Amino acid sequence: MEENIFVGRFSVVSILGKGKRGFVYLAKDPAAGEPVVLKAVRPEGEDPEPAMESLRKTSRKLAAAGTSAVVPFREVFEDAGTVYLMREHVPGTTLTDILSAPGGLSAKSWRAMARQLLRATAAVHRKGLVHGNLTGENCIVEDGGRLRVLDLGLSLYAGTSEGTGTGPSPSDDVKAAAGLLRELLQKVSGEPEALKAGGALLDGVIRGTAAPHPLTAEELLEALTGDPDRTVSLEASGMTVEPPPPETPQAPQKVTQPPLPPPPPRTAFTQPAEVLPPPPEREEAPRNRKRMSKGLWITVLLIVVLGTLGGVLLVKYRDAILNRPKEEPTPPPPPKREEVMPVPVKVITEPSGAQLFLDGKPVDQVVLDVKDSREHLVEARQGCLAAGTKIKNGGSKEIRLVLKPSPWKLNVTSDPPGAAISLNGRNTRKITPAAFQRTSCGKVKVRLEMKGRLPYETELNPKEATEVRAELAKRPPKGSVRISKGRWALRIYLKDKFLGRPGDSIPMEAGDHTLRFFAPAIRGNLEKKVKVRSGRETTVTPPTFRTGQVFLFGEEGKVYVDGVYLDEIPLTGVPIAVGRHRFTVSFADGDRVETFWRIREGTQRKVVRAETGRFEDR
Repeated sequence: MEENIFVGRFSVVSILGKGKRGFVYLAKDPAAGEPVVLKAVRPEGEDPEPAMESLRKTSRKLAAAGTSAVVPFREVFEDAGTVYLMREHVPGTTLTDILSAPGGLSAKSWRAMARQLLRATAAVHRKGLVHGNLTGENCIVEDGGRLRVLDLGLSLYAGTSEGTGTGPSPSDDVKAAAGLLRELLQKVSGEPEALKAGGALLDGVIRGTAAPHPLTAEELLEALTGDPDRTVSLEASGMTVEPPPPETPQAPQKVTQPPLPPPPPRTAFTQPAEVLPPPPEREEAPRNRKRMSKGLWITVLLIVVLGTLGGVLLVKYRDAILNRPKEEPTPPPPPKREEVMPVPVKVITEPSGAQLFLDGKPVDQVVLDVKDSREHLVEARQGCLAAGTKIKNGGSKEIRLVLKPSPWKLNVTSDPPGAAISLNGRNTRKITPAAFQRTSCGKVKVRLEMKGRLPYETELNPKEATEVRAELAKRPPKGSVRISKGRWALRIYLKDKFLGRPGDSIPMEAGDHTLRFFAPAIRGNLEKKVKVRSGRETTVTPPTFRTGQVFLFGEEGKVYVDGVYLDEIPLTGVPIAVGRHRFTVSFADGDRVETFWRIREGTQRKVVRAETGRFEDR
């Protein structure tokens, strides 16, 4: 019988193509029932775990990109030594197909693509990410006209400065987007005047001469589509314009200046200068004495007038002046009180990192007002762990809280009682009914066992359940089966549980069962229904496997069938079970070629070619 090919838990439908790092498959998610895309990524070393961890960190970062125009990878997993990235399947037309298709675009369609592409690029850059491979193949337009960006899971963080990092930078994404928009602009029929300046702006971004600094996606979006009905202004966008041609330099004119006068000659003194006597004091003239006498009379007259005016005012306002209450001296201002700053209380928790609460409200730091004399409750919580204490002003400035599991009681009962109880795989040495206190914060696995009864298992969440009630069913009678030996070495399974090999006596419960027979040598799987009788041993003949003879030629390499190593090239008449199998050839230089080969009875021949990456019939 034939079976589907699985990569991890996904059923492979077809091969979409081959990228730089591996194959791309169209698969189906059996859990969600929807198509998905699997991208194979070949790890750099033998151990794929470092590559998977790096891709998981990038995927978690991408999940917060915050725009539906970016299609992030949902899962990162490993299968047969290869790392796979899973994302949703986005049907539509890539920009590469639009560019190669006949016909033109309208100006409205071009503006819509420009807005969506640059907004998606800006959203990626705001999260500190860089696409690094923004091509037409990685931009797809859905039937409704929405543009989405793919393959962002292999991008690098934009953590280095412009021009100094070794990886791609945001400006590389902007140049790549400008190149795509410039190619699409050439398909706009007529290229209206409003878009001609946009084409010149895109040319400048591609050459790196559009602005003194690399443009961001937001700046380019505002310059291109800020006003669709107006011609784009390069000067308004902060872009540089080609400088005007330099003027022809004129010969400098010679200016004649008058000669400076020579400095005056210095006189040499041969003897010291003559010292003159001070001038004699002159007697004051009589005219001055007359002036002083006139000034004296004016002063006396002024004093008399002012004294008379003061006496009149004193008589008029004497009563008011004498009866005026005495002014009390203004008391000095009280001394300024020195402001006392509240001192935070240091809280140490074990384990560290717990959330603090003050009177039931979450806080980052416990700080009490200096005038507050009330008692406050300080708590620390982390999951189901908690601890608390009461504090007041003037107490200790440092407290230590040891977090313990919050109280939780589990009651376990069974029908019939007396079953042995195991919690999280540990025998408690108790039988039902019994009660237990919480010892950890995680989920609790409860297992009940009793002789002659089927075991009972369940898993509890302490937040949802506090009691287990189990009805232990009677164990059905047992029998056994013995598989006779056949041509191939077989392994027998029951619901993916390994039972044994041909010749073994396998105990089983009485009833009808479906056994799976796996032949590793020929990569075959067949099922067979058997009936087990109580107290008896049933002999079962394994099913017959049909095989085909496989011949595979080509360059030297290792051959894997369904993810398991088979042999090295050439394969000459190797038997493989009839059905659909996944063949992978790994060459010495690290390249891989993969295909799905439907094996039929008889001889089939193929040649694998590394230069084309294909299997060809021979």
